[in-house]
Amino acid sequence: MILKIKDALDTINPDSDLIIRTEHLLRAKTSVKKIHPYRSLATAACFFVLIGTMSIAGYGYYNHPVSYIDVDINPSLELAVNTFDRVVNVTFFNDDAEELISEDSLTGCKPEEAVSLILQAASNSGYIVDGETSVVSLAAYGNNQSKTTSVLQVCAETAVSENENIAVYSTTVTDDLK
Repeated sequence: MILKIKDALDTINPDSDLIIRTEHLLRAKTSVKKIHPYRSLATAACFFVLIGTMSIAGYGYYNHPVSYIDVDINPSLELAVNTFDRVVNVTFFNDDAEELISEDSLTGCKPEEAVSLILQAASNSGYIVDGETSVVSLAAYGNNQSKTTSVLQVCAETAVSENENIAVYSTTVTDDLK
């Protein structure tokens, strides 16, 4: 079968004008397309602008607090917690709190870990005394009430489980009450 087709094609004798036109057509179709340097530069610039914008937006989203936890022993401080349950900022309300613990040791950790570190530092500094009952107040507020309540509950449970001689008072509050 293949030989019959080959023999049939061998008998075709096209004129030279048809061969030249076909050759030009094939060369035009198979030639390498020109790469436009400005188009490539524009594409790369758009890509870098997109990546930069996404990076800045992601950084802003990570550092945006959605709930706050106020910890009051005698030193008072406030933990700003982001969507990912990480402490992103610490506000000290008095000098005792600044001396108690550094902001760097609390930023980036989970709120319950931060409360635990604060209570350990308070115990080491004498604000919580062994054998005596100390009162710790935890107040939380935020836009998402259920998330704020669950974060507060975990912090309170952690505080009670790690320290036998403290009484934890925890509540959620509104911005007005704060």
